[in-house]
Amino acid sequence: MEKGDQPEMTVSEKDPSITIIETVEDLDLYSSVKLKEHFNSLREAGWSKFIVDLAKTRYLDSSGLGALIHIHSCTKKDKDAIIRFANISPSIFQVIKLTHLEGMFHITPDVETAVSQIKEIAPESEVLPSYSITDIVAQVTDIMTPEKTATTTDSKKGPEIRQIEIDDEHELFDKSGLEYKRFFLSPDKIRRASSFLACTMPIYFGEINQLEQQSHELLKNAVKHGNKGKMWKPIKVWYSTCTNYAHIIIEDTGKGFREIEEWNEFYRQRMLCCHHRDYKRLLHFLSFRTEISDKTDTGTAFFSAIEYWNKGIVFNEKRNAVAVKRMF
Repeated sequence: MEKGDQPEMTVSEKDPSITIIETVEDLDLYSSVKLKEHFNSLREAGWSKFIVDLAKTRYLDSSGLGALIHIHSCTKKDKDAIIRFANISPSIFQVIKLTHLEGMFHITPDVETAVSQIKEIAPESEVLPSYSITDIVAQVTDIMTPEKTATTTDSKKGPEIRQIEIDDEHELFDKSGLEYKRFFLSPDKIRRASSFLACTMPIYFGEINQLEQQSHELLKNAVKHGNKGKMWKPIKVWYSTCTNYAHIIIEDTGKGFREIEEWNEFYRQRMLCCHHRDYKRLLHFLSFRTEISDKTDTGTAFFSAIEYWNKGIVFNEKRNAVAVKRMF
């Protein structure tokens, strides 16, 4: 969907104190910016009780997920604010579940249920407590203390936390038997390539939408961060897909993802929060950002990718090529 084709998000009032935000069909890089701006303007206007209605949304990328995280985080910082997310389709819920945030978001089956819940708990702000920056920093300091970290990871009950690897010789970089295609993509043309990869699967395959979404995220990183949006720079893709697996290698011409080690540690701390259902601490680990991140970057793409690509995510030593594989 082109940037200019994005429909406007609307607000309706089923209750004088509740604002209902209806999202668009594709909650992606462009529409997520509109969603955050729209939400921020509502907060500035004094609204504090929100329902995000995702009935129309059929596609959610990391930018869209980042917008939902932004909305949730802002309401948690306001002791009088309440938020509910309604009408989430199974495919969208799967994206949220891959990032282990299904327990953090307050999800309801429909708008009517969300309205009832908000009216039932308001104005008791203690039902949805807010946390000060001091509280969050204190909790983060606790979880990052070496003694506590060691205890958690050494425990038999601790989570098995996946990591992004760096290895030129990894088996996932074996291109034998893979098809090859070269793309010249601008940021608004990425869906074309991700749809192509998804359509290499049999038409009856049940994970086509998820495969397209995850491929889109990898291509977006290559186009936006690797090639800096320059369409004349190629994106090289090697791929093999069938009903049993999807194996993809994507290479750009950029300097690569330099903060892999930092991301791995950030993700480890994040997963410890999710494992213990400590959503107070998790507020500090919702988005991974670097010095070169812009306002549209949320750093959430790899949170779901590392769960989806269950046979691994591996970068080359130059860090401008990534190999992934999923067994179905």
